[in-house]
Amino acid sequence: MGRIITPVHTASIVTSLNEFTPDEIELLYGEMSPDEQQEFDTLLKTAPPRALMPHQYVPIHLGWWEVYVLVGGRGVGKTVTGAYAVRDHCKIFKKKARVGIGAPTNADVRDTCLEGETGLITMFPHEFVDYNRSLGEARHIDGGIIKAMGTEKPKRWNGPQWSMLWFDELALCNQAAWDDANMGLRLGDRPYAVCTTTPKNRKWVKNLCLERTTYVPQYLDPDTGKRRLPTTFDNKFLPPRRVEWLRNKYGGTRLGRQELDGLFIDDIEGAKWNRRMIIHETDNSLWPKFMKIYVAIDPAGSRTRRTADQNALSEDDRQNQRKNADTAIAVVGLGTDSKFYVLYVKSGQWSPTEWATIAIECYHKFNGDKIVAEKNYGGEMVESTIRGVNVMSKELGRQLVGKYLPVTLVTASKGKDIRAEPVSSLYEQHKVIHTRYFAEAEDQMCAFVDADDNEGADMVDAIVWAITELAGLSMGDSRIYIAPQDQRLTFMNFKW
Repeated sequence: MGRIITPVHTASIVTSLNEFTPDEIELLYGEMSPDEQQEFDTLLKTAPPRALMPHQYVPIHLGWWEVYVLVGGRGVGKTVTGAYAVRDHCKIFKKKARVGIGAPTNADVRDTCLEGETGLITMFPHEFVDYNRSLGEARHIDGGIIKAMGTEKPKRWNGPQWSMLWFDELALCNQAAWDDANMGLRLGDRPYAVCTTTPKNRKWVKNLCLERTTYVPQYLDPDTGKRRLPTTFDNKFLPPRRVEWLRNKYGGTRLGRQELDGLFIDDIEGAKWNRRMIIHETDNSLWPKFMKIYVAIDPAGSRTRRTADQNALSEDDRQNQRKNADTAIAVVGLGTDSKFYVLYVKSGQWSPTEWATIAIECYHKFNGDKIVAEKNYGGEMVESTIRGVNVMSKELGRQLVGKYLPVTLVTASKGKDIRAEPVSSLYEQHKVIHTRYFAEAEDQMCAFVDADDNEGADMVDAIVWAITELAGLSMGDSRIYIAPQDQRLTFMNFKW
């Protein structure tokens, strides 16, 4: 049962919004007179929707810093921090405010920074008006202008001038775009940049955090007396039950230290990949034409079924282990420059129909030539599942029919660590290019050591299968040869 609310002055309601639920505010609004409702609407335009945590305040009154970098675990409120920083900048500098908002891709900056649940337009719809979704532009009611762009094409940032920058997930952004944007950060008396990011292991981001003019918010740990970065567990707005689940599942693990504790994790010695081996080219105008494009599936059943069958304590435990396994899908193209371009990689706990539909969507979206799946422990199931798909894709605006698609089943005669060896060699020779920053996949690569330690490296396995088939890699020895050139050439021009 809700608490009893008595009518109060509208200004009091606005200044204490955090004390009321949305239903209670709606009830109070309905009891107001038209004049009171108009006053409430006016006040609401400048009222903060929520209280900020200490690490979310951007101290622009401290004049010594040039770049503010909030590095922290998942859920520390990075997007909220950036949105508030932009809003505060526009309120302080009014018509002189010119804010550039960047993220890894155009879709990221739109779906997270602007229209996400804690995005700028979502939280402050009455302040940022004249929002043009296709251009990523909006005007603040005090006269400032914002412009949001992805960083996949760095040249977009070469030219505009800014009074403030906000780059979200900086560690996944194109460094060239960040450098170009900073060249234009020169308007007004106090130009500055705000960056929010999870601690992906990229050297230039770590170096930025260590610069004398960079402000990195930290807490003093009362138990150790040492400074630490904000963690997932500092956010009091997160559901306690979910936070506890994350702590129990990932606490103390390499992934947990990075994604929850907000720590930069170095590459593992002896891993088959390191960050220097992974080359990125996010500007699709610089990609070659593609001779072949394969979609590879690493089904959640491969080794997970065997592990569950052997180690489960009960039937319920066995089913739960199978259910929680991820299926990975990768799309790789062979360019006319004889290099391999990773165009897409993603994993999830999908139902068979869901991942089959995603694979077919990728096949059509990327104009693929073949779908590749491992035959051992799931390949035949993969083929039959794909053949049975017949659904409408809203994204592509077409019917997806899997019955007649070319599907090749491949046999894993060697362990995944042995299969990865020749593909790792191609990376070392810089013959494999990532067309965006695939954070989770690259983390898996740089932690890939022995077969026994790589049970969850599903995205790595999908990439390995696609490149293995495209390159015609021989599993029996170390010889590598490029498959014969296809007659059909495809020029890729995607909008992520």
